[in-house]
Amino acid sequence: HVHRSKEQWQQFVRILLLTLAIGFSAAGLIFFFAYNWAELHKFAKLGLVQGLIIVTVTIAVFSKYNTTIKNIFLSGASVLVGALFAVFGQIYQSGANAYDFFLGWTVFVSIWVLVSNFAALWLLFLVLLNVTITLYIDQALSSWKGTDTFLVLFYLNAAALVIAALFGKAHSPVWFLYTLAIAVTVLVTIGLIVSLYDDYSSVFLSFLISSLVFYALSLYYGINRRNTFYIALPALSAIFFVTACIFKNS
Repeated sequence: HVHRSKEQWQQFVRILLLTLAIGFSAAGLIFFFAYNWAELHKFAKLGLVQGLIIVTVTIAVFSKYNTTIKNIFLSGASVLVGALFAVFGQIYQSGANAYDFFLGWTVFVSIWVLVSNFAALWLLFLVLLNVTITLYIDQALSSWKGTDTFLVLFYLNAAALVIAALFGKAHSPVWFLYTLAIAVTVLVTIGLIVSLYDDYSSVFLSFLISSLVFYALSLYYGINRRNTFYIALPALSAIFFVTACIFKNS
């Protein structure tokens, strides 16, 4: 029972091709605006994006496709919402900060994320949330250190990982949990090393305590579920940290 069946491969290829089609279409739209910006009228710019959003959402809501395909169309519409905000900001020169743009994007797709409960859409939502927080700290909280940003992002993504692992088992595919776990490991490892090298003792202590708790939970979860992935992650992070300590002291 190791190898996938022919029907499973066909389903995988169908979903993969549909995802690539919608993703490339959204990317092509953005590049289309970038190349033809000066020649397009503002109503054409806004109308094209809004029309595509209406079409994709209509397909996601009223078509007879299965739930997965509908959620893929809804994910494409969520990407187009960001394109719409970008086009609007460029046309009317709203003067908004970068974090305002990503905050609006995050807020206006949140209802779709909650309704669909689709892993790819949740991942997009978390990416937007991380970018919003990062830009807000960078632009509005200039007194904060870079390590403070890593600490906030670590807590955010660790909370998302715990919630998805404990309460979203039925709707959280393995790749989604792995992606979150890798993101949390990268954040805590970078935070540990940067705070160590920059001699931020208080931040380093916070990272050290947080990392030990995360390592313990990851090892416990991996051993309990017989999953070597969650055992390997803290080991890999520890290798990077110990190596950084050796370099610093030498």
